[in-house]
Amino acid sequence: MRSADKLKVVSVFWLLMLWPGTALQAEEASKKETLTWLTLDWQPAWIMDGPLKGLGYAEISGEMLKQALPQYEHREEPVINVRIYDILKARDACFSASSYRGGDLAGSRRDHVISSAPSFLFFYHGVIAPEALRPRLTPYMRDGKIVFLDLLADRSLVGAFQPGRNYSAWLNSVFADDSKIEGMFRWSSTIGLTTSMFKMLDAGRFDYFTDYSMLLNYHEMETQQSGEFFFLPLVEHDDRPYGLGAIVCSNTPQGRKVIADINKALASVRQTKAYADAFSRWLMPKGLEDRYWTIWREEILPRHE
Repeated sequence: MRSADKLKVVSVFWLLMLWPGTALQAEEASKKETLTWLTLDWQPAWIMDGPLKGLGYAEISGEMLKQALPQYEHREEPVINVRIYDILKARDACFSASSYRGGDLAGSRRDHVISSAPSFLFFYHGVIAPEALRPRLTPYMRDGKIVFLDLLADRSLVGAFQPGRNYSAWLNSVFADDSKIEGMFRWSSTIGLTTSMFKMLDAGRFDYFTDYSMLLNYHEMETQQSGEFFFLPLVEHDDRPYGLGAIVCSNTPQGRKVIADINKALASVRQTKAYADAFSRWLMPKGLEDRYWTIWREEILPRHE
């Protein structure tokens, strides 16, 4: 028998030997429940391109959870910000960057989702503005923070926000009041939600926007430039300047089962340094490192549902 013929025989032999195992694996995969994860092009939760691609806190923590949940077939579905909770109401899916027990969800959004145990910690929104605007904001500043309602009353300055998006419980009520947001710049998009805000701010489309300090952290790391913009927390968040984040799933039989499995996985995954670092890289405010880790130990880790 020629060498080429021998090689063919050997190849066919191993193919036949491996085929049952391959078929079995495919059959097992087909039996798994599909778990759909909604994702956003919103940095730094998800970072789709650029030098920091793949380092988003939702991406890294999400991959760790998928590894801890091998009983599911995981798939990702890109969505737009304002559609997240409508999708969770309409069909089974999960979203990993939400509010613990719906604490900051506006209106009926919390009625159609079920929350995991706390999965991360974040400090609330503030104002992001160019350094050149600081003198104009000084009259509205108190102890390094901004009195947001006073700033909104100054109609010579144009602020920006994203309608339909979920902010803090307090900000949701402000942005729902047309008398308070008259003249504000309203903007929404499906891609580059963070980079686009800074581009428009740079172009003078508005004077400042309301968001988390992590967006400024991302911008400075992505551009390797600092000092051009600054962040001021809101005085109105002084009573509780931080919130607890969680994974939410559709409040259905499948969603409740998934959350129970996620909570079991979180109990161990949250204890790892890699998981904690995925969030602290972006969500830990400068100067509040000790407080951040104290809250992590006292309010995140002990809760299992």
